[in-house]
Amino acid sequence: MALKNENLSAYSHSFCGGICGSSSMDISNCYNTGELSSKVSSYAENSYRDSTYHAKEAMASANSFGYSYAGGICGNQTNVAISNCYNTANVIFSANATAKYFSWGSASPPRYYYSENYRSYDGKTETFCGGIVGESNGEINGCYNVGKANYGIQETGTGSISNCYYLSSAGSSNTGAKALTSAQLQLEMCMPKFDFENTWVIDNATEYQYPQLINNRQEILPPHLLGDVDGDGEVSIIDTTCIQRSLVDIPIDPYNKSTADVDNDGVVTILDATWIQRYLIGSEYPAGIGEPIS
Repeated sequence: MALKNENLSAYSHSFCGGICGSSSMDISNCYNTGELSSKVSSYAENSYRDSTYHAKEAMASANSFGYSYAGGICGNQTNVAISNCYNTANVIFSANATAKYFSWGSASPPRYYYSENYRSYDGKTETFCGGIVGESNGEINGCYNVGKANYGIQETGTGSISNCYYLSSAGSSNTGAKALTSAQLQLEMCMPKFDFENTWVIDNATEYQYPQLINNRQEILPPHLLGDVDGDGEVSIIDTTCIQRSLVDIPIDPYNKSTADVDNDGVVTILDATWIQRYLIGSEYPAGIGEPIS
């Protein structure tokens, strides 16, 4: 017996992000620390059934589609930019799709029915999961991710990725993003594409050791001490070494230039290291060394 020419389709979409699920506006200078979970389920079933799971009419087919878009910052991004953002949390995702329809008939007049294992169809599922965004058709610039996801930054899309970093164990690689170890993500020298003068800061005085946004910090920072060049909370001989190394262009990390100019003449010179040495032995030194600065 021919099936009636009717089709049944069901679509389900899930958009999950630490800042927003789906966006057509720019996102910048923000972060997410809360674990994310995106679950979508799609189910298509002929509704013309009675209590005994019989129907008077059959259907030609049933289709079910489930799509999950999940990202540490945004699930789905359209033709806009995500910049200067980071994610620290894991992104969990799942999708399933099932379709059932009545097609096999018996008795007179015909009565159509299905069983769990007959004429059932597991529909199409798609999952897009990235540490920053699941799917993007825009630009992702100056971001990093340390949370687990399918991909370090983005799973799919036609957008571009530039100047981004992600924890090497967080997810699969992305063109335009560099994988770093946990230790490397705590060193400015390993992230040369980040602006540590105006946008980012790594501060050893805080519990969070990865980069933070200068104008949107996770923690309220204790005041720096004048002369505490390495930011460990005290003025020591190591701080003089930091100044000396910086003057001969030897990379030193961490290095806080604002606390190194102890004589407040606008430049960091070997004299500043000498003043710190004098402070440590209790000799004459400029006022303010060892005291909090704004």
